[in-house]
Amino acid sequence: MYHSKDNGGRQSFSNLFFTAAFAFSISIAVMSGALATPRPIEQPISNPDLTKACGLNVLMILDESGSIGSSHATQDVRNAFKAFTDAIKNTSSAMAVAEFSKVARLPVIGSFQPGEYITVTDSTKVALDAYIDNNYNPNGNTNWEDGLRMGIPNFAPRNNFQVPHLTVFITDGDPNQIIRSDNVTAAEYANKVPLADSETTGVSENTAADHAVANANNLKAQGSHVLTIAVGSGLSSTSSLNRLIKVSGPDVYDGVGDFDISTDDIYREPDFSKLKDALRKAAFQLCSPSVTVQKLIDRTPDPGTTDDAVPGAGWVIEGAVTAPGGYAWVLPVAESPGTGPKSTNTDSTGFATFQWLSNAAGASNFTAIETIQSGFTNAQNETQCTYRTPDEPNDQLLTITPGNGSFNASIPQESIVTCRFVNIATPAPAITLKKFTNGADANTSPGPNIPVGKPVNWTYVVTNTGNTTLRNIALTDAEEVPSQASGPTVSCPKTTLTQGESMTCTATGTSGTRASSVSFTGQYRNRATVTAVDSYSTPVTASDLSHYVAAAPGIQIEKATNGQDADNAPGPLVTPGSPVTWSYVVTNTGSETINSINVVDDHAGTVTCPQATLAPGASMTCTDKIGTAITGQYENRATVTGIPVISEGTVTDEDLSHYFGVVAALTVKKFTNGVDADVPPGPAIAIGQAVYWTYVVTNTGNIPLASWTVSDSDPKAKITCPSVVLVPSASATCVAKGIALTGQYANVATASAPNPLGGPNITASDPSHYFGAQPALILEKTTNGEDADDPPGPFIAVGQPITWSYKVTNTGNTPLTDLLVVDSELGAVPCNNTSLATGESTTCSLSGVATAGQYLNLSLALAYGTNSEIVGALDPSHYFGATPGIHLEKLTNGVDADTAPGPYILEGNPVEWSYEVTNTGNTQLTGITLTDDQLGPITCPQAALDPQASMICIASGIAVSGQYANSATVTANTTSAPVSDTDPSHYFGYISAIHVEKATNGQDADDPIGPIVPTGSTVTWTYRVSNPGDVALKDVTLADDQGVVPVFQSGDANNDGLLDPGETWLYQAQGIAVSGQYANIATATAVDKFENPVQDTDSSHYYGLVLEPSIDIEKATNGVDADSLPGPRIRVGETAQFTYVVTNTGNTFLTNVRVTDDQGLVVTCPSGNPIPVLEPRSQETCTASEVVTEGQRVNIGTATGNSPDGRTPRDSDPSHYVGIPPIALEVGIDIEKATNGEDADTPPGPTLQVGSTVNFTYVITNTGKVPLSDVKVTDDKGVTVSCSSGNSKIPILRAGSRETCTGSAKVSPGQYTNYGSVTGKAPDGSLYSDSDPSHHFGGSGGEPRGIPTISILGLGLLALLLGSSAFLGLQMSAKGGRD
Repeated sequence: MYHSKDNGGRQSFSNLFFTAAFAFSISIAVMSGALATPRPIEQPISNPDLTKACGLNVLMILDESGSIGSSHATQDVRNAFKAFTDAIKNTSSAMAVAEFSKVARLPVIGSFQPGEYITVTDSTKVALDAYIDNNYNPNGNTNWEDGLRMGIPNFAPRNNFQVPHLTVFITDGDPNQIIRSDNVTAAEYANKVPLADSETTGVSENTAADHAVANANNLKAQGSHVLTIAVGSGLSSTSSLNRLIKVSGPDVYDGVGDFDISTDDIYREPDFSKLKDALRKAAFQLCSPSVTVQKLIDRTPDPGTTDDAVPGAGWVIEGAVTAPGGYAWVLPVAESPGTGPKSTNTDSTGFATFQWLSNAAGASNFTAIETIQSGFTNAQNETQCTYRTPDEPNDQLLTITPGNGSFNASIPQESIVTCRFVNIATPAPAITLKKFTNGADANTSPGPNIPVGKPVNWTYVVTNTGNTTLRNIALTDAEEVPSQASGPTVSCPKTTLTQGESMTCTATGTSGTRASSVSFTGQYRNRATVTAVDSYSTPVTASDLSHYVAAAPGIQIEKATNGQDADNAPGPLVTPGSPVTWSYVVTNTGSETINSINVVDDHAGTVTCPQATLAPGASMTCTDKIGTAITGQYENRATVTGIPVISEGTVTDEDLSHYFGVVAALTVKKFTNGVDADVPPGPAIAIGQAVYWTYVVTNTGNIPLASWTVSDSDPKAKITCPSVVLVPSASATCVAKGIALTGQYANVATASAPNPLGGPNITASDPSHYFGAQPALILEKTTNGEDADDPPGPFIAVGQPITWSYKVTNTGNTPLTDLLVVDSELGAVPCNNTSLATGESTTCSLSGVATAGQYLNLSLALAYGTNSEIVGALDPSHYFGATPGIHLEKLTNGVDADTAPGPYILEGNPVEWSYEVTNTGNTQLTGITLTDDQLGPITCPQAALDPQASMICIASGIAVSGQYANSATVTANTTSAPVSDTDPSHYFGYISAIHVEKATNGQDADDPIGPIVPTGSTVTWTYRVSNPGDVALKDVTLADDQGVVPVFQSGDANNDGLLDPGETWLYQAQGIAVSGQYANIATATAVDKFENPVQDTDSSHYYGLVLEPSIDIEKATNGVDADSLPGPRIRVGETAQFTYVVTNTGNTFLTNVRVTDDQGLVVTCPSGNPIPVLEPRSQETCTASEVVTEGQRVNIGTATGNSPDGRTPRDSDPSHYVGIPPIALEVGIDIEKATNGEDADTPPGPTLQVGSTVNFTYVITNTGKVPLSDVKVTDDKGVTVSCSSGNSKIPILRAGSRETCTGSAKVSPGQYTNYGSVTGKAPDGSLYSDSDPSHHFGGSGGEPRGIPTISILGLGLLALLLGSSAFLGLQMSAKGGRD
């Protein structure tokens, strides 16, 4: 960790003030020096700590630059995004998404608005996953400033500032873009998204990071904890870390120690594939351990059909925790230490969350108990839990112990657990049957009078009034009067009814005829019975009687209420207390006259009719009865009786009639943020905060209200109401949401419904109030009494006194306290009054002395409102210290590049210079000329400027390579002395390129045939990848088109993963040589820091050769090639010197070359015996010796080697000499050989430059006491030896004399050995000889010497083969060494 933070809570007002004042004074300094830069650089402010709790809001800002794609990390970012949403789903957490490359964007996710905070659930995660899989496609540059700009509330508005907020800023590389201040206005900066590419420009990493700080500060000032996740190797350097710290803060987690999301500012992860682990770790730190319980209720409890269960809101869940070492509650109520069980109600989605912090590591024990509401039972078998942990991110079943409305489980450490309770309504099957005879509900006798022979129609309304499905529904009808028998056959449309479903069945008959076809007259009664069973096989039944009279004589009465035939309730709707008129019409429906007709109303008494007799078919209207309407449902019955003239007994009929006395009324009760605020002021709400209104509408009448509405006097209150019918005494709640406005606010809710009786709607109203608290102040600063907000202000002579006054006025609607005024140049300003009532003002003052030139100081006033919120105001003031002056501000491509390097511009791209010339004095400037030291005179729009006026001149060019600097000078005339100013500017014209140089076995074989290598041997390719440009390259890759895999060896000097300018990386690959011509191509690719791709290729070749191993040995005795008898004569007792010249005459190197002599002599070779490696066409001279004995001597030298393919070539050569008895003559000869003057008898000898000339000297000395003749000097390597007395043969060499001979050769690569030999003839004809070796090493002066390596020997094979024109018919120069 790099830094630790103090979690001391809220900073003091003075700390906040001086932090703000410091950043504020820095802004003033920048503004004063560069008036063309409206967005000053800010100093970073502290990153607020994050409260660890579920249900937070997250702003995810994703880097979508091209480097992620070129690193093949796109899928890793997608996986990480999904891992994060997987972790926080179903925890009430919400997330908004922004993305950035060259510019920033707010993506469209599903049906949600860009920038909207989306609550992450299983269903919304579908849209989030679809976005990241389909719409996240990295490409372009890296613009931290614009990415962090998405934290401005206009872009991603937060609907709740009371819950914790986290900004996750994911990036993989340093920034290289900023927003152009000369192209983007302040309004566009705060509102426009996305920006155009032309509204950004490339700059250095440090400049780009500095420009991002202000937007990061904005997020922190909103209380958001900014967590930067630096992923990939592009941010591994210390300089990159420092830039990240500017944006987030100094607490860095880089894999060491424990990560703490609440305080850590930066999470560094070099491996893209581990990004998802980093995000998952962050999410689990917020929400683990926690248990979220979802309540589901099944109101239709058919067995095995809980799929239709719905979320249950408002159910009470109690959670209890036992944790190792104790615990502290986080949710539902923060409490430390934990003090036992906590209860909470499920929210509108049926969720209740419990979260705690354990004091020690290990699993916690958690018990949940629900309060089961009446009419429900707990489905214990449906109670289940799943969990996920950072190591096991997918939901897994958690072992629990369920009970009746409870469960107990061991909660794994760092886990997020989701559980569910399912409650099923108690099964209550029920069925009803309503039967009608010719439309009459004739439950009691006599029922309708139906003339004999007329059709009778029965209808049966069957309704499932229970909460389970009914099956096997059967309906029968049985006759009871005149006698019991089977009744009519009933037809129904179905045999199954779901909850609340009805069906109508039917049957028909004929009046006076029974189902058995037997005729009758008079009273008829039948009983319908319905039976069914529910899903639990519980039987239910219902029955209903019906009657009618089969009349031959018959009478009928038809009663109407207010003119309406109201046989069935409710009848006409009337106003209680209004008159009700009943009318009666009596008809003889029989076939005979009816006498003694009497009509009686059960409520109104005897009804007067105009006559007592009716002939068949005749009717009469009796006198109306009038009553006064009462409240509610009313029913009365009219009965007519008569005596048939013919038939016995009486005939009768009756008719019901109804009306409903309507009381239509409703009330509305309105609440503001839960407060019944009928009178002002109501609750105090900060302006801009959400206001929630609830409207409770109650039907206080006696009739259902269907089309009721609620309106608000505030048209902006968009009210949402449930679509329900309000039955009497029922209530419904509507809701609306608004944003608090300033000051006293009142609105009135009105509930309305149509009047069932017609006329105006019935209405009810209720007012509500709140007070929009808006503390505010204004600051008015004057300089010498002048309100000089804009330059130049008053002109004041240098050294004259200045008085600044600062008038602060409380313009808000709440009192202000702790007033503090500070001046950017003068410090704290004393004020007599630091508390201001509403509308009150106070004036503070400071004084000073005028200095030369334009002067700006900015004052800041801060104070506390009644709710401890800080309000402030700024006001600048200016004066001009009267002196003439001119100022020049020069920009390169919109950047104030006073110091190198300035903006990076690709060589050949256009460059634009702008020159802002300002008259900073108090007199007019004339004769203005502008000159650039590189561009010459610059044309300006005018030659004169009034005081404080400015103009902009433009020049353009084409970027050249390397660091470029030019300086502009402006001059002008004044009424006194001329004035001038100079401003430099820079840019860096960069070249972006990569170069690869490939070699095969050390040879740069761009063209065929390349080196010749034995088939089946190892081929080594070396690759030198270099950066010939002047900007670093990243994401370097090297590939070979033949499946060869190059492996990085070395070259990254600073180990930063970047191929720096001038740096070379070495790669190597190996393969097995194949026969014939072979070619492969290396391709190097990379991207520069501006995301420009670069590429280079290089080909290489070799020729795979079939091996033909062979070896040759040439043996000599005392320098004489004595293959045949007798050989040289050597005196007994002297030493015979044998040389064995072993030559590799094949086309491949040989190893373990053993040189032997059949006489058992010990043979010594310079490289050792056996010789480790002998390259093609190379040779080595070995030696042996023995003491001469008398007589003929023969011995055979043999050389045997091993070729790479396992063969063992062999050769032998004999040699002879004759041992002669010693004579009295003292005969001797000696040769001393030197190389470039050095007696190099042993290797390696002097190191000589390959291709230079080596000079050999051979000093021949007659060491005897007799002359020697025919003295012959030779060199075993064929060097031409020249002696001063006669080429290579000295005619006579007298006793004790010496002669020096010379020879020369071209130096070849590697270890070189040659032998000089001399042979002379004694007076008796005997031959005497001697030899001496010499050595040298052909190289560059710094190469290793000694035993050749395999690579050097391989190139020796190349030299041999290239020298053989008979093999390929080519003339080639030999190259030494083998790589």
